[in-house]
Amino acid sequence: MNLTLAFAVCRLVAVGMASVFGVINSDLGAIAADDIAGGQWYVSAMHLNQAHRIAKGDGIVVAVVDSGVDNSHPVLRGSVLPGADFSDSDMISSGDGHKDLDGHGTGMASLIVGHGRIVGAAPDAKILPIRVAGSAQRTNFAQGIRWATSHGADIISISSGAPVADPREMAAVKEAIQRNVVVVAGVGNIPGSSSVQYPASYPGVIAVAATAQDGSHSPHSVTGPQVLLAAPGEHISRADLNHGFALATGTSDSTALVSGVVALILSKFPNLSVDEVTRRLTETAVDGGPVGRDESFGFGTVNPVDALIGQLPDHSPSVMDSSATNRQSATSPPLPPSDWTPSVLLYGGALMLVLLTIAGVVVVTVAVSRARAQ
Repeated sequence: MNLTLAFAVCRLVAVGMASVFGVINSDLGAIAADDIAGGQWYVSAMHLNQAHRIAKGDGIVVAVVDSGVDNSHPVLRGSVLPGADFSDSDMISSGDGHKDLDGHGTGMASLIVGHGRIVGAAPDAKILPIRVAGSAQRTNFAQGIRWATSHGADIISISSGAPVADPREMAAVKEAIQRNVVVVAGVGNIPGSSSVQYPASYPGVIAVAATAQDGSHSPHSVTGPQVLLAAPGEHISRADLNHGFALATGTSDSTALVSGVVALILSKFPNLSVDEVTRRLTETAVDGGPVGRDESFGFGTVNPVDALIGQLPDHSPSVMDSSATNRQSATSPPLPPSDWTPSVLLYGGALMLVLLTIAGVVVVTVAVSRARAQ
C-alpha cells in the first residue's frame, strides 16, 4: 500500500469512528517525524516550560473518557493507570481501558501527560482511561463518568459530545462536580456541530473552545454562551495508533490541554474546590475577542503560568452558572451578606435624634413659660 492510499484509509477510518463516537476532532492525518515539533507550537504559546518549573501535575489523576488509551505508547509509559471499559456495556466494565482501536483517547492522554516527543500540559499527572468507544449510547459515558468519580479521578476530560442532553449523563456530571471533581469538555467542531455540545453545555462543566496558532478563534470551533475558555486546537501533534503520531485540529485537543492545566493547578493548590479552580482559570485567562466574555473565547485563552502564580481577588462570584457577557460583571465584588446591624444603627440613631430634638423643644418651651410667669 503506497503512502497516499494509506493516508486515505486512515482518514476514512477516522471519519467513520467520529460519526459513531461523537469525537470532536477534524483534519486528522498521519504526521511525518520532522513535523512533530511543528505541531507542538502550543508548548511555547502556553508557556508550558515556564509553568512546569512551578508544577507538573504530580499526584493528580485525570480520567480520559474516550476510545481507550494505549499505555504502551512511548510518550505515555508509566503514566497510565488501570481503568475501565464500558464500550460493550453501560453496566459492567470489561477491561482496563488500555485498548484503543481509534487512537483518539491515546492522543488526548498524550496532550495531558505526554513526555518525550509529545509534551503534555501536566507530564507528572496520571491518566485513568475510561473506554466508551464502540457505542453511541451516552449511557456508556454516564457510567464511565460515575466510575471515574468513584475511582479517584480529580479531573474528568471528555473530548466528545452530542447535540442533545442525556439525563443520566447530566446526573453523572452533576454528581462528579458535587464530589469536587473538575469536568472539562469540548464545545464541538464546525461543520459537524452547530451549537455547544453536551456534556460541555451542562452546568458546572468547563466548556473549551479552540484557538489557532496566531491566537485567533479557530473557524472549526463552535461558538455559544456556554463557552468558558479557549486553548490551542489547530494543527496539534499528538500520539496515535501503533506508537505513531498524528496531526489534528479540533476542540478535542483544546480540551485535553485545559485538563492538563487544571492538573497543574490542583497539584499546586490541592485543596481548591471546583469553583475555585474555575475562577483561577477564568480570571487569569488572556482576553482574545471583544473586551470581556464572549461566545468565541469565553473568558479568554487559558494562561497556565498566571493561573499558577496569579493573585485572585478576595471576593469574586462564581462563573460556573453565570450568563454574564463581560469580564467586569463576572468579577465585580459580590454583595455583602445580609446584616441588620447597620440598619438598626441608622434608624435607631435617627430616632434618638428626633427624641432629643423634641426633648430640647419641650425644655425650651417650659423655660420660656416660667420666665414669663415670673
